[in-house]
Amino acid sequence: MDIIDKLQELATEREWFWNYGRMEWQNLIDLSDDTDKPFDDKQKCLLGLWHDTEDVLNEYGGFEGENIKGGVILCVRSAIYDKDQNVKYEKHVKGLKALLRSLRSDINDCDYFRVKSWKMVEVYDNLDTNLDGMKVTYNIYNYGATIPK
Repeated sequence: MDIIDKLQELATEREWFWNYGRMEWQNLIDLSDDTDKPFDDKQKCLLGLWHDTEDVLNEYGGFEGENIKGGVILCVRSAIYDKDQNVKYEKHVKGLKALLRSLRSDINDCDYFRVKSWKMVEVYDNLDTNLDGMKVTYNIYNYGATIPK
């Protein structure tokens, strides 16, 4: 299974909105306005931004798996009129960090995937839809990958 398929599957299980594409394409998504809802009732959005794969070869040149580097953003709609970043952190980012740690654990629990690194960076008022969240860059080893025929 490809990491993008796995991320989409995990987002669907959680009833999160999923979209994959470069940042300029993510700017085109039209999300419902739930800015006045409490965090638990807001639509969580997992946006896949990019991924690169590198074949891992053994000493004989045989294929053993792949290293996958990529990026996603987990975010919610934000009110542009929020008082300051402290409010945005408390209302959105703090909860999203916990959700991302759970997502990371679920990826590690999958057959064949092992998270080697998981860097989270806060983002505020992102894209035209005004999203607050956490941007993740990851490095995941897929030791169950096979060479496409």
